[in-house]
Amino acid sequence: MTDADDIRIAKEQVQSDIVDTFTGVLQPQEGRTFEYGLHDSTLEDDIAVATSDQLIAVPWRFPCTHVGKFLDIPATNVDFELHGTTIVDIRGVWLYHRYIDWLGALHQIGVTTATRPAHAEIVEIIDVEERA
Repeated sequence: MTDADDIRIAKEQVQSDIVDTFTGVLQPQEGRTFEYGLHDSTLEDDIAVATSDQLIAVPWRFPCTHVGKFLDIPATNVDFELHGTTIVDIRGVWLYHRYIDWLGALHQIGVTTATRPAHAEIVEIIDVEERA
């Protein structure tokens, strides 16, 4: 199992990765800090990190202000919270795989998105030749 030092280091590296990646585009909000844990979850943030002897999953929230071109959207100066999870592969050289809720971010900065609803059931498609 992963030890506490690995988790601490992973969290520090994830925060650095997110904040540094978006420098000049997303500015940390005044008076708020980078947070670890799931958005709107009753699970305590300090236990939201999942671990194994090979991976550490770090859910995070970045309270920020949209100050630069983000996903081709000019700065809106809107405060919002970027959500994501970073999977850290700790086998050998540590590798970081970032997953970000892009649609949630766009919605929060005021961009209207249109998506196709998921199908509640799978409908069998009949081949045109079978119907003839």
